This record gives sequence, C-alpha cells and structure tokens, in this order.
Amino acid sequence: MPNEGDEITMVSYAPNKLEYTVHTGSDRIVVFSEIYYPEGWHLYIDGQEKEIGRVDYILRAAVILAGEHQIRMEFVPEALKMDRWSYACAVLLLIIALGGITYPLWKSLLKRQK
Repeated sequence: MPNEGDEITMVSYAPNKLEYTVHTGSDRIVVFSEIYYPEGWHLYIDGQEKEIGRVDYILRAAVILAGEHQIRMEFVPEALKMDRWSYACAVLLLIIALGGITYPLWKSLLKRQK
C-alpha cells in the first residue's frame, strides 16, 4: 500500500525513452505498465544504471529507495550501437574513395595550368 505523500509522475514519454519523478517516504518496488523486455532497455535512477526487475512474467519493475529520484528508461539495442560503427566506417571509406578519385584529377589540372 502506498503511504501518504508517495508519488510517481511521468515527466516525458517517447517509444524509446520514458522519464519519471518519484517521491517516497520509504523504500519501494515500483511496477511500470510496460512490457518487460531486457534486450536493449536500460534503467537509470538519478543517472546511475540499475537492473530492471520483472513482475508477473510481463511487467517491468524497479527498486526505489526513500526520497526523491529521477527515473529514466531508454531503449538502446546493441544492434543499433553496431550500426553506428558500421555507418562511421562506411562514411570514412567514402571519404577515402572520394579523395582517391579527386586527387589524380586535381593533380592533372595542376599540370595543365603550368
């Protein structure tokens, strides 16, 4: 049962990022009406990463200590992190290829001007 003055408020909502403010008088377990999916979801309480709990096989939960806290849940799958590396490598290769193509052209233009 919640105590008098316990409060949790959703500050912002996006499909991949949820933010809450919490005020409790004692340590609590908070159950979120969000599907438990551990692959890619990260829980941060006051900026520190914590473990996401599982309740009734399907819901997310978190252990909250007494006091005021900021909770953030973000979806950042490992595949997305790898895609960023792939993208960076592709851009670097493109720059190298463009340099390899344009350098001989630039060099021949300099010879023609002399």
